[in-house]
Amino acid sequence: MNKFNLQLGKKNIRTFFAIPQSSQYQTINQLIVKPKSKIIRDEIWRNPIVFTDKKTNISFHQQPKIVKQKIKPIWTIQDYSPQLIKKYSYLLKPNRFINGQDLRIIKIVNDLKIISKNKKSLLIIIQAFYDHILSNLTYGKPIDGLYSYDQVLNEKVTDCGGFSSLLLSLLQSIKIPARLVVGFLIKHNSIFQNTLSMLHVSRYTFCDLLIHVWVEVLLPDKIWFPLDPAIEWRRSRGLTKRQGGFGIIPADRLVVSYGQDFKISRPDKIITVDLLQKPVNY
Repeated sequence: MNKFNLQLGKKNIRTFFAIPQSSQYQTINQLIVKPKSKIIRDEIWRNPIVFTDKKTNISFHQQPKIVKQKIKPIWTIQDYSPQLIKKYSYLLKPNRFINGQDLRIIKIVNDLKIISKNKKSLLIIIQAFYDHILSNLTYGKPIDGLYSYDQVLNEKVTDCGGFSSLLLSLLQSIKIPARLVVGFLIKHNSIFQNTLSMLHVSRYTFCDLLIHVWVEVLLPDKIWFPLDPAIEWRRSRGLTKRQGGFGIIPADRLVVSYGQDFKISRPDKIITVDLLQKPVNY
């Protein structure tokens, strides 16, 4: 069990932050926001967001989970029901960071030669896109915001966000619903944290978190299938010992939101942000 105590905001400085929710990656309970602050949900992704103009403390208990999912070999693109595609149609619309309609993205898909009348296996297609990302990108130049697919295609060197933006664009090009998972990697390397872990309780602040994002594909049975190419790229080159990759996410994450390219309406302005990840001053 992890105990989080996150401090955000200062007096007379307006700040907002996405509140972690229970999901397949974690169970969140005993959530307390002090002092009590206004919470809204963004219009598209429905992430709960706390707004404050004073020093605010968010505390909660988190039980991280190991996620292991598989894609049935018999599934094809045609196995998505019209109702499911309609419900998640917002995942198939281009934005500043993801664009499956770009001709360069379509060319990559065509060059992979995985779409044909007799070969539309969902597993083969997703694996091919994933392998393409691993083979054609280099991890580096991390940023606080989110790399766009266009930056990734031009630069080839990018961070976990860029790996995800390009992968999401490939998936979107053939109408496979997928989304960005936004959060943090939890550090476990201090003597203090290791001692607490032995007592089955760990206490964390923002100082114990590393920003990270990855991808989820919606499968025809409504299960979210995780893909973390950036971690796998780094692990395969001896740059990290963290686990995670094709269908596997270890219990070392804190998820705070989903999606990208937010326009959040406030009484006096519209705020545009790449991600709901770290606290944002506005």
